[in-house]
Amino acid sequence: MLCGKVVRVIESDGKKYTFRYPCFEDYPETRKYFNRLIAEGAMIGSDRKSSTSEEMEHTAATLKRIEGKTKVLLLVEHEGRIFGEAKVDKKTGVKSHVGELGINLDKALRGKGLGQALMEEIIKEAKKRLRIEMLELQGFSQNKAAIGLYKKMGFREAGTIKRALKRNGKYYDQITMVKYLK
Repeated sequence: MLCGKVVRVIESDGKKYTFRYPCFEDYPETRKYFNRLIAEGAMIGSDRKSSTSEEMEHTAATLKRIEGKTKVLLLVEHEGRIFGEAKVDKKTGVKSHVGELGINLDKALRGKGLGQALMEEIIKEAKKRLRIEMLELQGFSQNKAAIGLYKKMGFREAGTIKRALKRNGKYYDQITMVKYLK
């Protein structure tokens, strides 16, 4: 069982952040973290806060996929609070060699190198545990900092879907990026 397994501890601004696998007991903190992202209007795939029961179901399903080697997920934790996460979901069938990557960080931690460190670790874990050959991700076109990080990490733009995302009546382009691991 990978519950709580630490893969890296990193220091930023004099604080130690732990990158680790989730446990079921994390759901109250992951819910608070997710809902903070929603409240700030972060460019993530959802615009609705999660309930306790939804987060419990999501956490249970995530742990099942991690144990089944179809997902890896790392939390960023400091003093019991969650400040970020990165995940890779292994696709199925003819795309079973591909993993879909997602990453997000608390506003206070962005631009401090933690995102790059977290991406390095989630990519290592995905290669080792999921045995994938390629990663893909979806990004919001106006999220220049994230797009810059993805490029720095070796991702290349594969295409853009105009007006694919709509938030608060405003449209955003979605950029698909890929990184070949083999």
